[in-house]
Amino acid sequence: ASALVMVVDATDVVVELDSNFAKMVEEVGGRATFYVLTDIVPKSADVLKKIQARGHEIAYLGDRYEGFKDQSSAVQAKRFDAMRKVTNDAGVNVPADAGFHAPLESYDKTTENLLSERNFRYMLTSNGATDSRLPFFATNAVPANASRPLVVLPRTQIGPEDAMEEGDPEVGL
Repeated sequence: ASALVMVVDATDVVVELDSNFAKMVEEVGGRATFYVLTDIVPKSADVLKKIQARGHEIAYLGDRYEGFKDQSSAVQAKRFDAMRKVTNDAGVNVPADAGFHAPLESYDKTTENLLSERNFRYMLTSNGATDSRLPFFATNAVPANASRPLVVLPRTQIGPEDAMEEGDPEVGL
């Protein structure tokens, strides 16, 4: 929908202040995608619905702040299914083909395969996922029950916290 997507990783309960941030993004003509841990969705549901009603996207940051890499297919599948169930049970209507961002950038080919099988539209990854930082399709074969290949979106800019940790905080800011 846009050439630049403002990404917010919501690892703590989403509060009214986050809704104010969404408003500020709107004021400059943008929309944000809020990647939300489903552990916090029940306590964040009212504010998430407000943010979503304003035209911002709600997507998944996993069920808890733990990576997916090297977990079995069965474990990862169970986590994806629980992630969707908790979100739906909380009344936050996230599309079936929503996006996904693996916590701690921890994912593997199994994660990609399961995302494809479950018809997720895209996965946000670190800026190191490709040299070009351009979107690409996951290299795994598209499962028979998938409606399209999984799009991988490498970040093009790092967040402020990461920038401040990479040396001199003043340079990062």
